[in-house]
Amino acid sequence: MKKLLLTLAFVGASLNLTAQNTANTTLTATDEEEGVKVPTVAMQSNTVYAEVGGNGELYSVNFDQVVLSGKNFNISFRVGLGLSSSIFKGDIDPIIPLEGNIWFGTDKHHFETGLGVVAAFGFEETLPVTVQFTDNGTKIAQFQPAREHTSLYAFTRFGYRYQQKDGGLFFRAGINPTVTAYAKSGDLNPKLEANIGIGYTFKTKKPAQIPLINYN
Repeated sequence: MKKLLLTLAFVGASLNLTAQNTANTTLTATDEEEGVKVPTVAMQSNTVYAEVGGNGELYSVNFDQVVLSGKNFNISFRVGLGLSSSIFKGDIDPIIPLEGNIWFGTDKHHFETGLGVVAAFGFEETLPVTVQFTDNGTKIAQFQPAREHTSLYAFTRFGYRYQQKDGGLFFRAGINPTVTAYAKSGDLNPKLEANIGIGYTFKTKKPAQIPLINYN
């Protein structure tokens, strides 16, 4: 009887020890799995700014968003709304610039370059077709209806960009070599434009965790 009790006690102790070892192993594996993290960069990504000159013509309001970050570069996309003529003269011709940029630098100072297009919409001036005078001197003019026309321009960018990872003041300045991709005249009309933009990068309570690309 004593031998049977000793045997059962030995088996029970062995099973208990095995269970503890299994639990410890499982816990360690779980800790290792929880410790695996994908490197990310906390980037304030949304910026609103006003630009004078450049592919926004006279002036434009723009929204810029960071879509991808690397160890020492960022890629962003910009869309804007501008005017290619003077609103103060009652001549409003809207334009829409679309642009993709890549900018290099690990701090708040960056060199940036990019490519984009500008869609411009406008109306031809309504000049009188015929002008007649009646016998009593009244002037009668006949006008042709205004015709809408659309132009498309392609451009590239080379310039400086000031943008902080934690948001705040935003500034950019550069040059835009531009050609006409489509227009009524059919000419390329290459030209070199300059631009200055200033705005604000919005701060959020929880910045976007953008995957960090490391080629090393």
